[in-house]
Amino acid sequence: MIETRRLALDVRYNSYPFAGQVGGDIESLTYTDSAADNSDSIDITINAQDRKWLLGWMPEKGATLRARILGYNWGRQGQRSIMECGLFVLDDVPDYYKAVITSNEACDGSVATSILQDWLMDKPLFAMPQPMQFDDPLVQEHCQREIEEAWRFIGEQTGAAFDWNQLVKRLESQNELQRFEWEKWDVAANTNYYPINGVSQALYRIYQSQYGDLPGWHEMDKKVRKIMEKCVEQRINNFPLTRHRVIAWSCAPLYYSNWCTWAYNCWGLNTIINMDSLMFNMTIRTDSYSHTLADMAQYHEWAPMRRMAVGGMHHIFELWENMEKFHCDMVVMYDQLLCKGMQGVHGMFEDEFRARDVHAIWLPHALPDKRNVSRAEIRSIINDYMTTVMQEEPLDPSLLEFDDSMSW
Repeated sequence: MIETRRLALDVRYNSYPFAGQVGGDIESLTYTDSAADNSDSIDITINAQDRKWLLGWMPEKGATLRARILGYNWGRQGQRSIMECGLFVLDDVPDYYKAVITSNEACDGSVATSILQDWLMDKPLFAMPQPMQFDDPLVQEHCQREIEEAWRFIGEQTGAAFDWNQLVKRLESQNELQRFEWEKWDVAANTNYYPINGVSQALYRIYQSQYGDLPGWHEMDKKVRKIMEKCVEQRINNFPLTRHRVIAWSCAPLYYSNWCTWAYNCWGLNTIINMDSLMFNMTIRTDSYSHTLADMAQYHEWAPMRRMAVGGMHHIFELWENMEKFHCDMVVMYDQLLCKGMQGVHGMFEDEFRARDVHAIWLPHALPDKRNVSRAEIRSIINDYMTTVMQEEPLDPSLLEFDDSMSW
């Protein structure tokens, strides 16, 4: 078999292999072999959107790069050629940030904030913490002041003037996304024709609600609307194996958000909605500055793992009204081992589940870390509940146990 010509990179960063770990992120490499009186140069363009670049992988000035370009089958079949580019010292790292605004995102989010602060230590910093209790006029007033202070900070650091008209435009665009979210929830709650599975619903909503208005969300919503309207008009049941309509509540395991796809295929547990999707259940008024500021403050207060999980006991008990709204007959209750707030209401939920005769599966996890509670253990807990409590047989017995210990 004839092998085609190909090139590969061998790059060492501070003497450690580099290209093999991030080869998929390298967009281009330009090597300039200058005349004798000038230094050679090498430019590597990297797509640094992956979270690993935020977690300590960003290059530092003074680091060394040794690059080689490898050619295969260039002159003849089986030939391997090596072009040594030399040893380079990194002297130019792009500076993307003029300043940084931090928040106290819950749990592992606060760890990420600390990492970013360390990385951007020499940058002007504005700390904008989220309140732990938000049903209070004084908290609302405080958050409004903080938002205005953040706007002034941005203006001072960037030289950009506050643009009310641009803010209204972006907020109305964001409101359009929220209104479509309500349409999707209505279909999910009142029909069997909702085409979106639990993990897609959750992940889309988490990122969309926190990133705010972006063109990509609108493009996605147009596609989803087309699919959803087709399913409703033609009465297409996308989850015909459904035995139980499930609502997932509390803080989800980030390392195994796809458990609900497995649960549907194995047991017919169809996750209709989850707590994270319901967090930012509001539009922001744009009819006046005072209304906009008040609603933006409330949006800030309703940050992930705040409105239900920390905003007060009556908010976490919104579970019952959402169970009724989405016609769910079962709860998967996340038992986040690292969250003291949710641990404190564990017994209260147990009492409510018994009093209301609700089937609930407690799903322990350690948020981003599968070493404490593995995926296999999560599946085992669901398997045990469905066989011993519900006394049901699996739809697909081959999915009961399998080894995914080496999965990412």
